[in-house]
Amino acid sequence: MMNQRGGTEMVVPDLTAQPRQGYSRGNQGVVQILRKSQKLLVDEGFGALTLRRIAAECGMTQGNLSYYFKSKSDLVMALIDAIATSYRSACENLELEADGETGAELRRLVEIYLGDIATRRTTRIFTELWAMASREEQVRARLKEIYDSAVDMFAAVVGRTRPELDDEARRGIALAIVAILEGQTVFIGHDMPFADQREMLVEVVCETIVAMVLRWEG
Repeated sequence: MMNQRGGTEMVVPDLTAQPRQGYSRGNQGVVQILRKSQKLLVDEGFGALTLRRIAAECGMTQGNLSYYFKSKSDLVMALIDAIATSYRSACENLELEADGETGAELRRLVEIYLGDIATRRTTRIFTELWAMASREEQVRARLKEIYDSAVDMFAAVVGRTRPELDDEARRGIALAIVAILEGQTVFIGHDMPFADQREMLVEVVCETIVAMVLRWEG
């Protein structure tokens, strides 16, 4: 799909799961459980992720659910792994069309990233993950994997925009860009306080980031 400025929208794949060793019933049940769990996370938050509730949403008994996941912690970490994989895939598969204008590719990528932040799914998932990451080292590690993929994506575009910059400078700038963009979630994310001013803020953020990259001297 194309956005208004010609860039490709970020499409986050549906959750999938790695086959779990020793589970003779295959992977279909695992995927169903993870997708229902993600829906609960988005709709109602982490507090809704009880084994009893998830089992009910999947139309199975809690005993059947325990065949796939022995504990809530086991299920939650599998869910976060699947979410991390889906967002990494979105970053890795994103294609941008350059039109020759200096900074245009970078601007489109910023717009795309901010567009994804504004979706209900991304806003809800990441605000929940941030809260969990403040308490759980494993969650922090998974979040870092997601953000590393985003940094890689921006570093590549920064490199094409400013090919004279070395790898360290490219990644440093890319990390700063991702930090700036993620911070917009609490302002212009889905149902957030300044969502009604999103168009103006996106324009300002785009102009600011492109100017920063073009003028960066290190």
